[in-house]
Amino acid sequence: MKIVESDLFSVGYEFGEEEIRTALSPEYIEFLKEADYVDLDKTPNLFVAAKLLKMDDSVKNSCNASGIITDI
Repeated sequence: MKIVESDLFSVGYEFGEEEIRTALSPEYIEFLKEADYVDLDKTPNLFVAAKLLKMDDSVKNSCNASGIITDI
């Protein structure tokens, strides 16, 4: 696990693929893929934010610009 602290959107914990596959069952990894949360074959690392972001204009603009969320 690596602690990331570069900006508002990147404060949290980053777990590598080996850590994830060691800690989670193959069934749960498949569930994450089917639920469209994360596909470890496409994105081998998992980032977990240290705290929830407050919805403000900068968060809305960043989400809309990145295409992550387009209906806010």
